[in-house]
Amino acid sequence: MKRPLNRPPSRCFPMRDSSIVGKAANSARDQPAFRAVQSDHGSSTITAGTTSIQSGGMFHHIRSPGKLAQYPIIGLAMLVFGGLIFGVIAYSVVTHGPFLAWDVPLANSLHTMALNSPGWVNGVMIAGYYVGGQLIAVIGLVLGIYFLRKRCWRELTMLAVGAGGSGLLFRLTSNIFDRPRPVFESEIWKIHVIPGFPSGHASAVVAFYGLLAYFFVPKISSRLGKATMIAGTLIIALYVGFSRIFVGHHFLTDLVAGYAMGIAWSGLAYTLIELIFRNKAEPAPIPQRLPNDLAASGRDLPARQNAGVDGLAHA
Repeated sequence: MKRPLNRPPSRCFPMRDSSIVGKAANSARDQPAFRAVQSDHGSSTITAGTTSIQSGGMFHHIRSPGKLAQYPIIGLAMLVFGGLIFGVIAYSVVTHGPFLAWDVPLANSLHTMALNSPGWVNGVMIAGYYVGGQLIAVIGLVLGIYFLRKRCWRELTMLAVGAGGSGLLFRLTSNIFDRPRPVFESEIWKIHVIPGFPSGHASAVVAFYGLLAYFFVPKISSRLGKATMIAGTLIIALYVGFSRIFVGHHFLTDLVAGYAMGIAWSGLAYTLIELIFRNKAEPAPIPQRLPNDLAASGRDLPARQNAGVDGLAHA
């Protein structure tokens, strides 16, 4: 069954058209200018005989907008900002500096609140552990399969190396600093035995849910929709972080350092991945007038077809 001409391709790497006009369209698709449009607007295709560009819906293609490769200064700023905050807090942890002054009082206050809270409140707070852990694993697995089937290697790498790598980074740093978690006589919920600095959940929600927002926000047309998506991502990150302190698994500085590490790692990993894949995808130079020639070919095609029909009639 042939694919309709006005239907976008179902893969990140679109199928090639073997017709004469289709070959010209394929060549135009390989131009840097067209790739920039395709990167900014999601799924696109040139139909045979025309130069129309069609953008996929929000969920038609989950693609990276490529902004970090286009503006690497954003990733650099994230790396510097997150790295500085993490470095200051890490230094305070090692030297028992003044930034730790609020850790114990805040942990004790929230623990007292948790002991006096209804069971459903504690249940909601405990659920934050799964939102920042198991839910990420499930969504990540589904997205990984999707990217693999669609051959979206850039997005698959961002998911595996960027979001997945934050977990390995947490394991490394937590073992280096080896900071004990809060200890209480009456615990709300005990599950962790590994060191708690920095918070792995905090870094994971920034790296993963931030990546989802990076994928989806550019596909939302309305400002309200964009703001809602961004606000939802921030709420999830804050909810997971607060829940980790509420149940007594982290100090405040654990959370702040985890957020900072997630920001720094996301800026570094996602920017490098986009730059690497952009350089790999650079096509060979082709005549700059090809898109205009293609448009002319598309406009002249019906006239040539009519001329052919008239010629047959006169014959």
